[in-house]
Amino acid sequence: MANINETLMTPDKLKSNMMDGAFGKAPHKFYAVYDDLMDEFIFKLTQPDTLVAEFPISDSFALLVEPTTFEVVGFQLGDFTKEYLPKMEHLNKIWDKHNLPEVFSTYKEVKYNPKDMPTPPKQESFFFFRTEKIDRVLATA
Repeated sequence: MANINETLMTPDKLKSNMMDGAFGKAPHKFYAVYDDLMDEFIFKLTQPDTLVAEFPISDSFALLVEPTTFEVVGFQLGDFTKEYLPKMEHLNKIWDKHNLPEVFSTYKEVKYNPKDMPTPPKQESFFFFRTEKIDRVLATA
């Protein structure tokens, strides 16, 4: 049994194999849900019912980590409509117009296909992400 004061998940233990290629050249599915009461948007590369642990990066951004392999499988954005949505040009334009809070009120399967994106997003560390990635994918969902 682990010591109650022992830190089990540290940045150096995290693996990014799935996230590193998440917005690369290969089409794949991911899952998204928006909780309007908490103003949180969650993105997962794994099935919605897959158990994950939250690894906070800031007050409004957390990585979702598979707890036994430490593989990063998604992320959670808090204060979504206040902090993140205004920076997402494409998505912000259609968020209320197409009633996307209700569309994403339960997990929605989204098909990512780089051929559908105006400009292929660049790969980067899972600790950071460019809002254009999610913006364009969700705007075309």
